[in-house]
Amino acid sequence: MLISMFDSTGCFEKDPVKKKFTKCLRGLYNNSSLSFYSCNKSSAQSYKTAKNLKKSDIAFIWNGSEIGCFWFKELCQYFEIPYCIVERGLFPQGLENFIIDSDGICCRSKSLNQSYLVQNEIEINKAQVKKYYLDRKIERKLAKDKYVFVFQLDFDSTVYHYCNYTSNEQMVDDFVINNNINPNNVIICPHPRNKNIKSKYKISNKQTIKECEDAALAVGISSTTMYEILGMGCPVKVLGGNKKLVHPINRDWTDKKLIIPCILQNQFDIKDDSHIIKRKIERNLNRV
Repeated sequence: MLISMFDSTGCFEKDPVKKKFTKCLRGLYNNSSLSFYSCNKSSAQSYKTAKNLKKSDIAFIWNGSEIGCFWFKELCQYFEIPYCIVERGLFPQGLENFIIDSDGICCRSKSLNQSYLVQNEIEINKAQVKKYYLDRKIERKLAKDKYVFVFQLDFDSTVYHYCNYTSNEQMVDDFVINNNINPNNVIICPHPRNKNIKSKYKISNKQTIKECEDAALAVGISSTTMYEILGMGCPVKVLGGNKKLVHPINRDWTDKKLIIPCILQNQFDIKDDSHIIKRKIERNLNRV
């Protein structure tokens, strides 16, 4: 069996998280051969990629929205190679869990829709969610007149693909003005990788989820933490996406509490049973 893996940055064999996914695949598909591809401007490299891809039995594409991903997806479709998109898990986002989708991640996701839910698994998933918050002593408290803005990395694909803001700060300014919010009631939660951030607003020194326990509203462009905040019971406002590319949280749900169970049904941990992982991959393969 030949497995092709595409990552625009070529980090499947270098990035520690992606290396874990690669190792997981090697364990799932014994005696398989893995081929790695990345974005390269060389026409010779592009020819080699297309030529070798024809031999593949299955393909995995990291993120699905980065440079080169759409080209690679078109090749898979042309050569009728089953493929899926893979990214770090959404609830919670860890180092050893991954989400699978046939179309993309975030606003391009196909699996994060109510119609995709497996009904007889929902109650099990809800129990998993409840245990998650209890184990971490996270609980929804009486809301204060506090608006928490969850910052994302400016260079994250979910920011430059799915919003018109030039910066997180501009997002806050725009929302505060348009909704007549007192700037003194605004708190900024920086992305953990954003060091020495500056803002005209108060900057939190708490973990984002803890800051939102008593928030009136959490606002963000598109941060994975928004799912965790939503699951806790805090109202959220996601500003990323548009009419054609709708963020999963902004889609039609009879109950927003179904969003995280839907994530869990299409997400796996590398320690999960191999049959469960394979089933989730098979379910989300794009066979067009």
